[in-house]
Amino acid sequence: MSPSTPSRDVKSPHVQATGDYHLLIELLRPYGWSLLWTLILMLAQSLATLVNPWLAGKFTAAVLQQSDVANLLLAWFALIALQALLGYAVTVRLAEAGQGLVADLSTRTFDHIQSLPLAWHHAR
Repeated sequence: MSPSTPSRDVKSPHVQATGDYHLLIELLRPYGWSLLWTLILMLAQSLATLVNPWLAGKFTAAVLQQSDVANLLLAWFALIALQALLGYAVTVRLAEAGQGLVADLSTRTFDHIQSLPLAWHHAR
């Protein structure tokens, strides 16, 4: 066999990656709705972040025209508070999903080690 010809007993990286994706999807499935809700919260947070410069422009225009800015400041404060609340909610949701995933992986690893024959443990 020449050096450029791959051996038949080695899995190609694509096959291995596909198997890894299936495992990842299987592990994330119980957290699907939580992760979807987190994605929606992240999109809302991004939208609030995009509104911030627009509101700043309105505030600047109102200051330059010497008009009342109290309502704009109140709206700007509400927007910043909304961004903070959304950021907190995203952090909590992702932490819950991540901790659950780590717990599932730990349980799966422990179960696998426990299922190995005793001879395997003695050999190590």
